[in-house]
Amino acid sequence: MSFSKELLQELIGFVFLVGLPPQGIEKNALRLIKHLGLRHFIFFERDFGPGGTFWEIKNQISPLLLAVDQEGGPVTRLKPPLVPKLEAPLEVAKASNPLVAVRHQALSCLKGLKQVGLNFNLAPVLDLADHKAPAFLRARTFGQDPQLVAKLGREYVKTFLQHGVLCCAKHFPGLGGVILDPHLDLPRTEKINPQALRPFFEAIGAGVPAIMTTHLVVDDLGYDPVTFSPQAINILRGQLGFKGLILTDDLNMGAIERHFPLAEAVLKAFEAGHDLVLICQDFHKATEAIKIFRQEVYRSKVLQGRIFEAACRIRETIQKQLPLGV
Repeated sequence: MSFSKELLQELIGFVFLVGLPPQGIEKNALRLIKHLGLRHFIFFERDFGPGGTFWEIKNQISPLLLAVDQEGGPVTRLKPPLVPKLEAPLEVAKASNPLVAVRHQALSCLKGLKQVGLNFNLAPVLDLADHKAPAFLRARTFGQDPQLVAKLGREYVKTFLQHGVLCCAKHFPGLGGVILDPHLDLPRTEKINPQALRPFFEAIGAGVPAIMTTHLVVDDLGYDPVTFSPQAINILRGQLGFKGLILTDDLNMGAIERHFPLAEAVLKAFEAGHDLVLICQDFHKATEAIKIFRQEVYRSKVLQGRIFEAACRIRETIQKQLPLGV
């Protein structure tokens, strides 16, 4: 298949999920967004104040995916009075009837997101971890019991899909038992825990539209982190039968930035088989990396096919799962 330069530019902009400048969208940032064809954005607490970038981006372009990490508890970007308070997932799992509690939590969350105008929640967290977990993961999960985590994750996903908001299971293949925080540096484990895959398998059965991988070296899969591992993607696609979107965790995290130039990380993530690349914290670095990636795509028929496949999967997910539009 042959692609025009104009079509390639459109496709490339479609496969990134980026964070915006904290100081607001000045003219140069808006020019870059339009020039690079960026359509998908992730937002943080700073973006929702009066005159924040969330409202700016909705008014100035036509965004498609509007994402947020609204997990509840320690990772909650939207807070009262804008949306209802959300308990930490670990506390939800301790309720007398956790299935009812997680359904209530998911409903409260998605209604708040819809009211604000967001359509993609980067939750639930399906790692196996309890109250003894390191600080970066503590209280963000439904616990350490794979059966319970799978059951609650499945209910969370089903509730979101019933109400037309996208959700995302993370962090594949599981950060349970990892000590080093990937926000800071690159953790390592010897092999994948088969029990850690169970919640993801159940989420896939429930129809989860997206799964986020994690920055973790698994010795059994080679020297690269899962973010750059075709073997890890093959486990998701082949062994677990996942047909939805696969996205990276933030490439601005220390696990990647300390070891790989951002432009190289973007290229390796797409070559591994990811559909959507997440770059949260540095808009300038993100746009510079995307420009470099463009040139790589122009030169490579293999990459062009990969980007076309990813963009088609993203568009298909939006059309299928967001029936009321964005």
